Amino acid sequence: MFKKKPTRELEVPPIANSNSQAMEVLRVWAAPGQPQQLTLRTTWKDAGAWGLLLADVARHSAAGGWNGSSSLEENFTKRIDFRINFLA
Repeated sequence: MFKKKPTRELEVPPIANSNSQAMEVLRVWAAPGQPQQLTLRTTWKDAGAWGLLLADVARHSAAGGWNGSSSLEENFTKRIDFRINFLA
């Protein structure tokens, strides 16, 4: 009778509940036709740690949703690399 209202937020990952020292460090929201908005916690003083986080995000994005198609994943990865280099 009552339908659950769809959530606009992602589920909290298991590490957040199982490790008392885990904390959210990055949240990004997107809306059609508008720039993304983000909130971040300046957790690390070493820029390399942020680079590692962003590389993990890119890798997971490239691997997700391609049903094992390595050529689509490779093209996605190249597109991410192009945009990162475009901004640099």
